[in-house]
Amino acid sequence: MFKKKDKMNVVEQEQGNATGLTQKKKKKKIIRRVIAGVIVIAIVAVFVVSGITAKNTGIPVTVTQALPGDIGATIETSGTVKSEIKRTYFSTAATNVHEVNVVAGDIVKANDQLITYDVDELEADSKQILLQGESSVYDYQGKSIDNTKNYNQLATAVTDIQNYQVLMANYKTYIENLEESIDDEIVKKRANLYAQQYSLNKTINTYSHQMNLNTPGGETYNNLLKAQNDANDELARISNELSLLADYKTKDNREDVLKQAKKDYDDLQTAYNEARTKQSSAEAALQNGSTMKAAELASEATQASAENAKRILEEAKEGVKADFDGIVTEVTVVEGGPVTEGAKLLTVESNKDVKVEISASKYDLESLALDQKADVVISGNTYEGKVSKISHVAVPNASGTPMVTVEIHIENPDDKIYLGIEGKVTVYTEEAKSVLLVPIEAVNADTEGDFCYIVEDDIIVRKPVTIGITSDEFVEIVEGLAEGDQVIKTLPTGAEEGSKVTIIPDTEE
Repeated sequence: MFKKKDKMNVVEQEQGNATGLTQKKKKKKIIRRVIAGVIVIAIVAVFVVSGITAKNTGIPVTVTQALPGDIGATIETSGTVKSEIKRTYFSTAATNVHEVNVVAGDIVKANDQLITYDVDELEADSKQILLQGESSVYDYQGKSIDNTKNYNQLATAVTDIQNYQVLMANYKTYIENLEESIDDEIVKKRANLYAQQYSLNKTINTYSHQMNLNTPGGETYNNLLKAQNDANDELARISNELSLLADYKTKDNREDVLKQAKKDYDDLQTAYNEARTKQSSAEAALQNGSTMKAAELASEATQASAENAKRILEEAKEGVKADFDGIVTEVTVVEGGPVTEGAKLLTVESNKDVKVEISASKYDLESLALDQKADVVISGNTYEGKVSKISHVAVPNASGTPMVTVEIHIENPDDKIYLGIEGKVTVYTEEAKSVLLVPIEAVNADTEGDFCYIVEDDIIVRKPVTIGITSDEFVEIVEGLAEGDQVIKTLPTGAEEGSKVTIIPDTEE
């Protein structure tokens, strides 16, 4: 048979070894139990001496009443004071440090100037990069304008070549017809019609050329389009009239017409060749899509470098300022020394958002929960706290016991708090009000569970109980006892369930 207090002592010893909890209260309980045992022995001795011949006298027992009251359970330990907000500053530029205005341990306020840079060299570099960026933009714009011009020239040349090919084909047919039908009057008529056709084609070609130089949808463009359509209609009429001249014969000076037709054909041939030359030149000067895209990306990259240099210069002029109130915990640069971009400069930790980190064993975790209230004592000053975080990873401590880090957020910090020192923590894990309580030593335990011994009609009765919250001195009885029950605090030697007893006063009450 094991008593509850013995089992709980084992647990408390394990917790104490794991968390560093003080043994002071346990020693106090042990001393109290020893004193109580001495008193009981003394009282038993008195009864034995005074009533040795009285056969009906029961075994003397000390009892206490099960009474309602308030109870709370706590975990007491210590931990390290740390900041909840930490900012490490890095250099945004490759330059020299001009001034370092703080050292480790200094208290700073938000927007305090911590570090300044030497920006003269940065200004020169930034100006050069900005000029390169502008030059790159102008270069790309020039290439883009030239390429657009070449595209337009190529499109015009291609259109001209197509039109000249049509005209030359028509003229070739026209000349062949003149040569074959030079004695026929119809040739004259046909020549006249071909001349009109040629003129109309030239006009249409001119309209096409002029339309390429005007904006679609504009007044000039629309007028040219209408004139071109009218010319096409006239051309269709002439073509139709030509188709009706199969049997028509006329007397005319067709030789002159033929001579002019050949001259016009030669002019068309010359214009056609010129258009081909323009096409080749435009194609040779034209930049393909990949080349232009590469030029565009190069321009954008140079502009981005210029913008970045400008940003770096502006940030360097601002230097390094504190983002929040806090304490400088590390400085890794010196005044006048060079720094590279991204180099570590210093670290600031908030002294307004602070916590105490404690280590909890597996036994502590059974009762710890987020938002539980706590008292924190730092350098003799007491602060309000609450459990803000419980890690889900255990790390072995120096003795190999797995421990979990628990953070206690301090609700009312002040300037008396120092980072890195020890803080004593009391976490209020459970509490209950107006519940039935008995002294912790009155609760026993064996393989069947928890139980108490009570006195009913001067007889010891065992009562199985269900316990709740346990503090250093009392245990909450959830089931098994009633208010006012006479509970035996410590069962005397030789007494057992069914023994007759005599109640003696509880000297501790």
